[in-house]
Amino acid sequence: MDKGKFKQAANFILPWTDIEQTKELLGDFIDENYTALKPLKGEMDKLFRERDFSKISDKEFKKIIPKLLRAACNNLGEKTPIQIQKLISYLLLFDVFQNSSKTNVTAKSLEGILKKSIDSYELEAYAERIKMFYQEVQAYCSKNGIKLKDIPFLNKKIQLLLKEYKEYEDKKKESGGNQATVHFIPSKAPEDKYFGYVGEDCTTVKGEMIHYSNFQVYRMVSDHRLVGILYLHQEILDGKKVLVIAIQPRSRWKVDYEDLLAKLRDENGPFISAIKKKNYDYLLLMNDRAQQSNRPDMLNAIYEEGLDTIRFQDSIEKELPPKESVFSGNEFLVMWQK
Repeated sequence: MDKGKFKQAANFILPWTDIEQTKELLGDFIDENYTALKPLKGEMDKLFRERDFSKISDKEFKKIIPKLLRAACNNLGEKTPIQIQKLISYLLLFDVFQNSSKTNVTAKSLEGILKKSIDSYELEAYAERIKMFYQEVQAYCSKNGIKLKDIPFLNKKIQLLLKEYKEYEDKKKESGGNQATVHFIPSKAPEDKYFGYVGEDCTTVKGEMIHYSNFQVYRMVSDHRLVGILYLHQEILDGKKVLVIAIQPRSRWKVDYEDLLAKLRDENGPFISAIKKKNYDYLLLMNDRAQQSNRPDMLNAIYEEGLDTIRFQDSIEKELPPKESVFSGNEFLVMWQK
């Protein structure tokens, strides 16, 4: 994966994620390109005359942006002036960021890719976030009748980055199919808050769980690549020390799911050996398919294993706010027991 391309994307998006910076940049841009932007006047004439957005409250500014965006898009065509294309692009980035419903992107989640040194796991997490944000820009445009092809300034940036990400995914898929060693690496680093983006599931909004002492992830690494992730929640249930997991191989990883499950349950394997050293009584899966894995083939492998069920009086989320916990319930499947 070309870090430089994703770094450029982050640098392009980030200035428009901060409302005060956007006010300043937008005012400067209109000042510098006032003549070229004259077609956008009319209903926005007063706004164009004043152009000191610092005097406008944040709440009012957020209301103005969609109006300005609609006015600008009325001038889109095959030969839209580059200045209008740029203005529309900046307004889109700001408005999508403010109303992001799927990516939950934050400036902090993008800034990390600008660090001088990041490992492959971090790079994938940041790249995934940028890709999803650009996909939401596409969805926003489609929903609002905005033709991205008429904004080549923005469209080319999006297409190039999505192409880079797809090529990276395709290469990883091509590398599958051969026998390989999988390493289970425990981790509780700040970047692990993006575990849901690696697992590609609904836990993307629960990244703060990584800060709880009884929750962490194990990175599944094969051939120096991040191929999946395990969610692990430690708890005392009815006086027993249990470890509850979810198994999330990445969608592009070609793996024998039955073999992966067997490796996790292997009495003499590295994963169970580590559990024994920490004196757990049980390794468990939730008795709820939605909390076991996001992969249909993985779910089938679990079902075919015919694991025993167990029920506790205590619930796994007993010490956590319900909306924050990755797991919930008190019925489980037994992967291993002491």
